[in-house]
Amino acid sequence: MAMTEFKDIDGVKVVNGVATKIDTSNVTTPTEAELVAAFGSAESQAGKVFIQDDNGANTAVKLIVSNGTSYFFAALTKAT
Repeated sequence: MAMTEFKDIDGVKVVNGVATKIDTSNVTTPTEAELVAAFGSAESQAGKVFIQDDNGANTAVKLIVSNGTSYFFAALTKAT
């Protein structure tokens, strides 16, 4: 399979996937304040997707998104 390379406006190279920031803070249920501390204001991160791995333990992982006004998160289930 041929690999397709893309570059976004910030010059981040992506090859067959998405590059994003992963936060490993000790956070069980993230608050707006904790997400701002980890990723910046929701307003400055509009349309971006992040990963939050609670304490880097590989057990409680959340998908974080910003709509430009607020952060939202969904807990993910580990594949077995």
